[in-house]
Order: sequence, then C-alpha cells, then structure tokens
Amino acid sequence: MTILPEVFTVGGIKHEMLKRTVGRKQNVALYRRTNLSHVDPTPHYEVILIGRQEEGEREIAGVTVRYETKELYPGVNQWGTNGFTFQKLDYANTKYEELAKRGGE
Repeated sequence: MTILPEVFTVGGIKHEMLKRTVGRKQNVALYRRTNLSHVDPTPHYEVILIGRQEEGEREIAGVTVRYETKELYPGVNQWGTNGFTFQKLDYANTKYEELAKRGGE
C-alpha cells in the first residue's frame, strides 16, 4: 500500500506532515502547508482524515488502468468533513487531538 508522503509539493505548495495517528477506525494527519511562491510564505495547517483507495482497475478512454491500494488526501468536496484548515497551529492541534481520539475508539 502506498502511504501519504511526509513531505510533498503540489502546485507550488509544500506540505509537511507534522504528526500522524493510526487509529482502529481512522488515520489522522496534521500537515503544515506553505505557498512557496509568496515572498513571505506564512504557513497554514490542515488536519485530515486519511482516505483509502482499494486496489482495482478502471477503463479510461478505452484503456484499462490498474491501480494499487493507496492512502488519499481529502478532495475539495470532502473539506469540512474529512479535512480542516487552520491559520494557527494550536487550533489545528486541538482538532487533530479530537479526531485522533475518535479514530482510536
């Protein structure tokens, strides 16, 4: 299974995992995001429930594509349910602890 990386950059935004909890019900992570294109890049924080895509295959434009089991960062339509943004690290930590506790119950 492919695990979410600890550090990655997408669209000029650097994501750095600050912590992660593996729970019985749900895995939770806290990322610091920094826009590298800003002159003074001020980070913000995202707390996510890590999604999972199972191994399978799909036909795309007439071509069969196989994919392995992997973890997923929540998509835009999952924000507010599986992903949360905070300007301050202490607020992000509070949400992280709340979700980590629920995921381990």
